[in-house]
Amino acid sequence: MLRKSSIQTLNVNSFEAYLDSDSHCISVSPIIEGLLIDDAIIITENEILGKRPTDGKKDNNRKVIDPDQIVRNLTELSMGSPVVHIEHGVGRYLGLETLQIDSADYEFLMLGYAGGAKLYVPVTSLHLIGRYAGADEEHAPLHRLGSDQWDRAKRRAAEKVIDVAAELLDIYARRELRKSHSLKPSESEY
Repeated sequence: MLRKSSIQTLNVNSFEAYLDSDSHCISVSPIIEGLLIDDAIIITENEILGKRPTDGKKDNNRKVIDPDQIVRNLTELSMGSPVVHIEHGVGRYLGLETLQIDSADYEFLMLGYAGGAKLYVPVTSLHLIGRYAGADEEHAPLHRLGSDQWDRAKRRAAEKVIDVAAELLDIYARRELRKSHSLKPSESEY
């Protein structure tokens, strides 16, 4: 974002390195709110992007949604359609809602879950929402927020994937070992 605005930056590892520099700097730090110190203005990722900074360790293990299931545009969602949040499971899209946080307006997707629970997902986190790929959208099972229901469903699906992969490997191994009749081409037919 800074490069697009023609702002050149220097990556530094510490605040001391920033103080020694006479240019704009970027650093990874565990702070959440910006501050003004003497001649330094510190602006956090949270203030620029409107979300909490992420832990790099978590991002390395982040699950990726099937590209065909990602919701790329809000126009792809219709009211009441089931969607899958990568961390919370199956819910229903209930529309967009504008909420005021720290005297600034932000847009959120409102998702409904079992028991009437609602989850507000920032529009900037649309990549966490996928289409429901079950057979019958009308009877999509809504998950309960705060329970381990979604974790159990993901674990069962992963176990089934491993079982299917093992079965396929076994089939291909048996095919490879089997001797079959070898056909010789007839010269006259060519």
